[in-house]
Amino acid sequence: MIDRHETRALAFQTLFNVMFADGATQPTDVYPTVFSLAGITEKDVPAYLDELVTGVLAHQPDLDTTIKAHLRSNWPLTRIERTSLVILRLGVYELQYEPDLPTSVILNEMIELAKEFGGDSASQFVNGLLAAVAKNRDTAQA
Repeated sequence: MIDRHETRALAFQTLFNVMFADGATQPTDVYPTVFSLAGITEKDVPAYLDELVTGVLAHQPDLDTTIKAHLRSNWPLTRIERTSLVILRLGVYELQYEPDLPTSVILNEMIELAKEFGGDSASQFVNGLLAAVAKNRDTAQA
């Protein structure tokens, strides 16, 4: 069984392919390739992977609204690097829909994904935006 970080990395890779591949791609079309590249089988993957992927896809309009609310007024979503956008969607999903996960864990995991998959300044950008979103979460939970 793979750990939560590896699960999030697989979710990122799956979502990136679903969101930005040419044509209508479903997660089930992408999973075999992602698993093969990671050297794992479907048996190694916890149910949380599918929960993350389907959750982000189902709530994408709401997630994008939250992301837009924390961007500078002249920044459209299209200006965000694709890898960062997928990581932000994952992070905002966990912040909004996974109340049992500690905020610090979510932020740290998304920063690590940004370092692993994003450009030079991706981790700082992801950290800044998700920290702003997290303030609302922490205030609501207090």
